[in-house]
Amino acid sequence: MKDMGLAPLQRDRFIFLLGNRYTGSDKVKIVCRQYNTYHENYIRANEILRELYWEAKRAPSINTTALKNPYRREFFKKKFLGRTREERLAALKELDTMDKEHRLEVDQKEMGLLAEENTRQDNLRKKRREYAQKRLSLGFNNKGQEEVADAIMEELEQKSKEYEKQIEEQKERKPVKLVTPVKGISKEEIERLMLTDADKFKPI
Repeated sequence: MKDMGLAPLQRDRFIFLLGNRYTGSDKVKIVCRQYNTYHENYIRANEILRELYWEAKRAPSINTTALKNPYRREFFKKKFLGRTREERLAALKELDTMDKEHRLEVDQKEMGLLAEENTRQDNLRKKRREYAQKRLSLGFNNKGQEEVADAIMEELEQKSKEYEKQIEEQKERKPVKLVTPVKGISKEEIERLMLTDADKFKPI
């Protein structure tokens, strides 16, 4: 039970849920004879243990022992912040600085995400205005809308970008030079061996 990482209140709740299974030891034994096979009973025992654990985790995770016992609080302070008062004050100051820097970093990321979203929305509105003008030039009725979403034009634009990319890739390709010459029958030899119309159906 020590390796479960339960807070004091969660540990008490887990002991309460165990009922008669708890004997005062950190080792818990769960027996299941619900099914005929060992494998099925083993799986059911694991399910019972998992349900007990997550039900115990619903209790508050506050360290009530440290709240009630001042010596325990002092032990944790010296363990995590430092043995002397100067070390603890310096550690608290460093933690406060790290917290402020982290908050500032998170705020900057959120502002950056908002700016990116605003830029994306502006580009989308600009593109839809261009679609509306193209539709008017082609004779379509936009019903007075300045911004129009047109799936066909979006697909056409995407296809055009893919085509231009393929053209650029073909331009960048260089001819592959053969390392060794390929030996075989030449074109002249093939033409010489082919039968002509005059040679066909010629008596031997």
